[in-house]
Amino acid sequence: MTAKKEAPVGTLYAFWSYDQYPYFLCGEVTKMHESGAVETVGFGPGHRFMPVLIRPLNAGLRLREKLDVLREDYRAAHLAVEKDFKERLAAHVPELAATRKR
Repeated sequence: MTAKKEAPVGTLYAFWSYDQYPYFLCGEVTKMHESGAVETVGFGPGHRFMPVLIRPLNAGLRLREKLDVLREDYRAAHLAVEKDFKERLAAHVPELAATRKR
């Protein structure tokens, strides 16, 4: 078992890779393991992540705000592209478009 080091809550913020845009998740660090993995407030005890970046809390929160803006911009752009292609489907193949349930 890996030893745990308590990190004072409210002092560190970690970022780790994720498979969806903007390709990172993050959280306030509660524990640091000798392996380099961290546990966070939001995911709770036992959920470990290998950070690619650790920052002081306030700096980390500022970076998270930027990621949140990018995530929302991406979502809005994705919805716009999806709407456009649904309209194209309806225009080019209406007999199939009419069968879609969504």
